[in-house]
Amino acid sequence: MSSIKRLLIPLLLLVMTFSGRPFGEDFSTRLGRLRIYGQQHPLWCYAASAQMTASSLRAVYDVETRQCEIVEMSEGRTSVEDCCEHYGWCDSGGGAEAMLRDFFNFDVKGDIASEFEILSFARLKNELRIPRKNGDTAPVVTTFFPGGSKHQVVVRGVARISGKDYVYIINPKPVADPGGATPSERRGGEPRKLKASRYMVEQTQSTSLTANVSDIYGVTAR
Repeated sequence: MSSIKRLLIPLLLLVMTFSGRPFGEDFSTRLGRLRIYGQQHPLWCYAASAQMTASSLRAVYDVETRQCEIVEMSEGRTSVEDCCEHYGWCDSGGGAEAMLRDFFNFDVKGDIASEFEILSFARLKNELRIPRKNGDTAPVVTTFFPGGSKHQVVVRGVARISGKDYVYIINPKPVADPGGATPSERRGGEPRKLKASRYMVEQTQSTSLTANVSDIYGVTAR
């Protein structure tokens, strides 16, 4: 090996490490604007997932809108104070699909029975590459059932690294803690990388627990 190559290889590895992008990653770079939002209530994973998805597509509504206002609308309440001042009054679960459609004004797939589908890894990878309006691409919202409870997370990309496939998700948990000691604790949420095989096991569990579960995909601004 030449001396130049010996110098270049460590440099390349250094760039890969600090860029946050593993070599061989193939998901769309247009998802780079997606912002992490932790859920602000133990049952508001769907509101945080909708908020993160909207952030990647430059939502019509301000994505900084408080999650309590998003939940407020989903529950059909007329007073913002109901959810924003008394979180316990609005502690029912929901779905990111309704938030994306009704609050952020997006078209989505997977929210009606005829479109229910758990995307295969190949479909998932393709979905993350499809350009929407303005050339943006959209993440996918999927559902896990940790401990048997429904929990929505955001899929922001896939990668093939050293011959193995991975899925990058953003889990809205841990719940945001305004009094947390660090920025990540105050923000909440957690980026994770799962082996594709593990991700598909989670999906299989989802379909075994309920027939009325679907990935939320094809998110497009109207």
